[in-house]
Amino acid sequence: MPNEIHSKLSVSEAALDFGTSGAELNSLPAGDVAWCAPITTLGDEEWAEFTLAINAGTSTPSGTIEYYIIRDTGTLVTGDHHIDPTDHGNEGTAADIASLLADLGGPVFAVEVSEQITYKHAFKVWEPGESLNLLVYNKTNEAFASSGHSAYVRGKLKEIQ
Repeated sequence: MPNEIHSKLSVSEAALDFGTSGAELNSLPAGDVAWCAPITTLGDEEWAEFTLAINAGTSTPSGTIEYYIIRDTGTLVTGDHHIDPTDHGNEGTAADIASLLADLGGPVFAVEVSEQITYKHAFKVWEPGESLNLLVYNKTNEAFASSGHSAYVRGKLKEIQ
């Protein structure tokens, strides 16, 4: 039909690279951050949908898990931060984390943690761009569990007529 709007998922769901078996998330200490390797498969998508499962704590965790998007990797590599978003990694120095989070602005999503379970959730990031990283901030009172985490992304092409 003329003027029919077509849209489709352009990228099948793909696992984010947080290291072998999610090493960067496994046992991530309270107050620390971890980020995935750059996501470069999204191209000119309208949005990216992130689907995550984080196994929070080992006893009675409380606080939040926050998610940020790293887009300007040049500034982060050469600026005041001691992180290299050209690969996956983690950071535990409080001053570096505070500076990094201030530069990234607010989180794109946050989930409140109140018990020891695997928190499953999904959120969208509009106009993700050609290269970005997802950063996870463990803003709870204890380390993440040593396994049981997963993180995926998929994108949707812009609608065409």
